[in-house]
Amino acid sequence: MRASPGLVSVLLPAFNVEPFIAESLGSVLEQSLREIEVIVVDDGSTDRTSSILAEIAARDERVIVVRLGTNGGIVRAMNTGLEMCRAPYIARIDGDDVALPRRLEKQIRFLESHPEISLVGNATITINERGECVGKSPVPVGAKAISACLELSTPIPHIWMARREVYDDLGGYRDLAPAEDYDFLLRAVTAGFRLANLPDHLMCTRIRNDSISDRAALQQRKAQRYIVQLYRERLRRGFDTFSRPRYERAISAGRMESASYKIASFLKRAAFAKPSTARRFCYFALIAVVSPEYARYFFNRLRWRFALKSSGA
Repeated sequence: MRASPGLVSVLLPAFNVEPFIAESLGSVLEQSLREIEVIVVDDGSTDRTSSILAEIAARDERVIVVRLGTNGGIVRAMNTGLEMCRAPYIARIDGDDVALPRRLEKQIRFLESHPEISLVGNATITINERGECVGKSPVPVGAKAISACLELSTPIPHIWMARREVYDDLGGYRDLAPAEDYDFLLRAVTAGFRLANLPDHLMCTRIRNDSISDRAALQQRKAQRYIVQLYRERLRRGFDTFSRPRYERAISAGRMESASYKIASFLKRAAFAKPSTARRFCYFALIAVVSPEYARYFFNRLRWRFALKSSGA
């Protein structure tokens, strides 16, 4: 018999995260908020992730592990896990991230004291594979700043907490990986739900050595652009015309576009290696010429930083 779900269901999809899953799951179980259940979806892992999860679940009845026989991707894993979530609030975390001890407590306290808000995120700390801090990522704070960022990039990191009615109303995530979180947020906005961010750094998100390739990064940029198009379509018509075939066409890239993006990525790395501001500017100007996708990205990042500055983040 399953234990009481408590106040929060924590949804954790996991695939081949053997080096990190014990720390990640431990950071959830050691939260100051104890009244939780943790739904872990093992998405067909082929390393020791499954056995580590079994050991932890045997020690703590709050952990429920769902084992999928084959790897079907993060969207299927999360939607499978959502069917198991029973608490009034649902929080997200990945199998290689680490939650600071008061993350859930602060998010639920905010939502309970702000009934008009349906979903809340927070600022994050970036860590490497060894768990060392390599940077901090602020977030837009306040309705005005979040609204200014909506069409630039996801304004709230994926490790948010939401009232379960948001997930019920939207029907979970759509098959738009690797930008399913961004699509979920924009659909939440057009459905009338209000979003917020806490300025506190409550999560450590990990950059791994096997992080996305230039080709995958290009697809992600194009995916975000397609998702914004769907958002604008909903604002005009009340619905969008998303289909998986259209999405695949939207994120596809020809050989020339992929090559120019790869060159632009190389130039960006070279630019950050140059101490001279003037030389960096020249590199960035060249990047914008080489890859229009990078030019759009640079412009949106400037607008993003302006929105952050205006919100005091």
